[in-house]
Amino acid sequence: SSFPPAGWQLQSTSSNTWQQAQSLTIGSIQITPVEGTHFTFCNWHATHAQDEKLITPSLDLTILQSGELSFHFFGNYHWSVDPNDNCDLFVKVSVNGGEWVQIFTETDHPLFIDNDINYLWMHTVLDINDYIEYSDVRFMFQYTGTDGAQFGIDAVKVSGMFGEEIFTATLRLEPGDYEYKY
Repeated sequence: SSFPPAGWQLQSTSSNTWQQAQSLTIGSIQITPVEGTHFTFCNWHATHAQDEKLITPSLDLTILQSGELSFHFFGNYHWSVDPNDNCDLFVKVSVNGGEWVQIFTETDHPLFIDNDINYLWMHTVLDINDYIEYSDVRFMFQYTGTDGAQFGIDAVKVSGMFGEEIFTATLRLEPGDYEYKY
């Protein structure tokens, strides 16, 4: 039940970093997991710059003929885009221990817009076909900012075609082991 889960790495610059929760209340909004019993979120810090990285275990994607990374996230447009550009959520990928390449930020999601709906889980699916030929692939969820707002993630999965079957690996952010489904 320790955090981060086995195989995950946490790289932090602040005491307000990625952590597990069974629920979270922000104002009058109650946030609960999309799947399972826990999700993870990064809390904001009012005065210190944050660069909080949560990195998946190394994944061998060579078994897939096609692939996608899916996850749910929540955040707050007002504090991360407009009128306050105080924080961001990035997803990056690294192959064979190489450089991190950004493949997503919160503004890439079409529902992450300026409206009254904040802190709702938004499902995201990213094409990772460029990485299926590699045996050492890691994904990073990175929170950056100062005096921003919370961002959370849950239900992180890598899936794709494995022969004639669909393969899904659920990368748990809660107590337990990896879950693989064919």
